[in-house]
Amino acid sequence: MYLASSVGIMVGAADPMMMFPEGTKFVPYAAMRNVSAKEVLVAPSAHYMNGNTPVTVRLRPFRMRANEAAQLDLPAELAAAGVPSNIGMLTLAFSSTAAATDLLLATGSVDQTGSYVFEVECKGSGPSEGKILGNWNVADGNDTMVSVWNSSDSDQDLTAVLFYSGGQYKYPVHLAKNASTMFNVSEIIMMQMPDADGNVIPVGTPHGSAVLSSATGQSDPLNVGVSVGTFNAQTATCGTKCPTCLGYADYWLDPNGFGLTVQNSAQVNAIAQLQNGSQIDKNTSISWSSTDSGVASSSGGGMFLGVSLGSFIGNGSINLISINQDCPYNGAPCGTDPYYGSTPGSVWDASLSCSTAVRGTSTTCTVTLTGNPSGATYSNWSFTDGSNTVNSGSTASTWSGVAVRAGTVSVRITVGSLFKDRSATLTVNPRNWHLNPDTTHPVPNGTSPLPLLDVPPKSTGHDSGAGFFNETTGHSAIASGVTAVSAGPNQGFGYYPTIPTFATTYLYEINPDLVDTGSAFYLHQCGGSSGFISGSDLLTQTQRHEAGAAASHYNNYQGGLLTDNPGDYIESLTASPGFNPATIDNQTLQDLNGLYTGIGVASSVEPFAVNETSIGTFLGNINYEPYTTCP
Repeated sequence: MYLASSVGIMVGAADPMMMFPEGTKFVPYAAMRNVSAKEVLVAPSAHYMNGNTPVTVRLRPFRMRANEAAQLDLPAELAAAGVPSNIGMLTLAFSSTAAATDLLLATGSVDQTGSYVFEVECKGSGPSEGKILGNWNVADGNDTMVSVWNSSDSDQDLTAVLFYSGGQYKYPVHLAKNASTMFNVSEIIMMQMPDADGNVIPVGTPHGSAVLSSATGQSDPLNVGVSVGTFNAQTATCGTKCPTCLGYADYWLDPNGFGLTVQNSAQVNAIAQLQNGSQIDKNTSISWSSTDSGVASSSGGGMFLGVSLGSFIGNGSINLISINQDCPYNGAPCGTDPYYGSTPGSVWDASLSCSTAVRGTSTTCTVTLTGNPSGATYSNWSFTDGSNTVNSGSTASTWSGVAVRAGTVSVRITVGSLFKDRSATLTVNPRNWHLNPDTTHPVPNGTSPLPLLDVPPKSTGHDSGAGFFNETTGHSAIASGVTAVSAGPNQGFGYYPTIPTFATTYLYEINPDLVDTGSAFYLHQCGGSSGFISGSDLLTQTQRHEAGAAASHYNNYQGGLLTDNPGDYIESLTASPGFNPATIDNQTLQDLNGLYTGIGVASSVEPFAVNETSIGTFLGNINYEPYTTCP
């Protein structure tokens, strides 16, 4: 079915604002011809306002043979339907089985003298976007009248923007469903009522242009019939202006060239540009497709999903309202033309990896591309250890330098308008600067720096006079101070490039009279049930106490060196960017001295006594001078 409407047919007495001679009355007319080779059915209806209430009445339907012409006795048809003869303004709607160009319609009204004939063009009705109403003129007795009919079943809010030299005026139009209204430009100027922006059309403004659109914007749909006429009651002249659809000047897909990765989506936008230069997203109205769905598939709305690596073309087509398409005889309220857009795409991926480095040696972080994307660029190289960040302005696909501190390296890879941020872990392994413990060195009594033990042993003194140890740990020199990395992810971080010369020694001595199994001291260690330890047990436990694998000063020394190892400490020592070398070096020396002290303290912790076993079992007292006689 095709629906056409003639909006703003004057019926009855003329509006006094139109300045017609007193007593002028208008009678509507309607004539038509079926120019097709088939019979058509025509069902007319009349729409008018009874005060603020819209009224719709159906007129008698009729058939027209092929090529038949007819004129309705419109006054009689309206009277038969109960339409008053003095309603002021009428809209005629024609629903027809004819195609849009098969039925020619001529409608309007004429006064009783035949002096004034107002033609109202019949136009296709239905949803459309904004309409250009054309020029308005109020000079030299002219006036421009705009009639609007809401052909939908819901209320509509519209805005008529009247443009004039130096500004614009927004005239709001609210229409209930099936309601109609009319406004004269001369009346709007005469009222001098400011619009929502505070503007008025200056009195004396002779002409301008106008656009009618939805109150929410020119690109939003409206469903109205519109008639525009300029008349002059003094010269008995008039002319109609068929509103022109607000059409589109350009259309394209954005971006022009894009990339995406496998199992990830990318958005392409369909942009249509209106005559006024505004741009509208048409994504949901587009017919989307991919030239190779095995590489990337279209899921509608401009979304493309990467399927496999490769290249494809994304296409989007749409019918858009054309510029300067007049409303009559085109089937729809506004004619459309097909528009096509395409954009090349590629499915690609990228990864980032950093070579593992031993601290102080070089690492290289490398971007690897798959899918052969062309024109890839690299930016936003950065490194972070969680507290400090190093940024690089490099645009290369690699980033190299000495590695001293572990962390995360990141880079942005851009292909066309798509970018991917990738990151990788930079792993830094320690150098083998661990200081191993010295082997035990038994030395003669009194060897420096050990003290001279009393012979025979006394009950007071070092380790009850049976034995003694000495641990010494330190460094003779630090060949180089803390040094800053000059380039790469760790640029600006400090580290020690050369291991210091560390030294550690462990000496111990055993009392000569304990070693001499024929000495009086040794022989008076009775053993057995005497209550005294035996000489052999005392010698064994003294050696265990000083240098044994467990429960000894030597074992404590090993543990202290493991906990406070100066080689491990200085190897792992790194400074954050902006460090002061002298401050770091001084602190390092203080810390090393503290480690040496800690090793000595650990070594000096007393293990089980020389007259106890390694698990603390008491073996008897030591028999000192004057000796108790063995039983």
